[in-house]
Amino acid sequence: MIREALTGLEERGARENSRDVLTRLAEAQAVDGATCEALDTVELALKANPEELVFRPNTLRYRGVLRVKVGQTELAEADFLDAIALAQRMSGKAWELRAAMNLARLWRDQGRRGQARDLLEPVYSWFTQGFDALDLKDSKELLEDLA
Repeated sequence: MIREALTGLEERGARENSRDVLTRLAEAQAVDGATCEALDTVELALKANPEELVFRPNTLRYRGVLRVKVGQTELAEADFLDAIALAQRMSGKAWELRAAMNLARLWRDQGRRGQARDLLEPVYSWFTQGFDALDLKDSKELLEDLA
């Protein structure tokens, strides 16, 4: 179904949201166990419609997630940091929170718990409402684990 959506976008010449749709395709491929194919799709997503930045932090973040899965932790860390930096420039707090959670988990798993907490805590603290949202619940849980 995602491939059909991509074909439909291409047929109409619509380029907006193509990065997001490709990232969702990569997520589906990864769920299906095709991590290498998902990485290829994420690379396509990062090249798609380069002037559109709105979904780029999420795509960078997801490439990091995939790179963690294949043991490329240094590259994953760079992706998470790039996603955080871009999200900050865009004032995209939700994107920043997601990338910070991924990086905090990576650092926690590497024994860098203090750094992980120091990264995630100020991003989480920025939010003043919506604490029933899954990302905020996950962030709070991760911060409690890091305490």
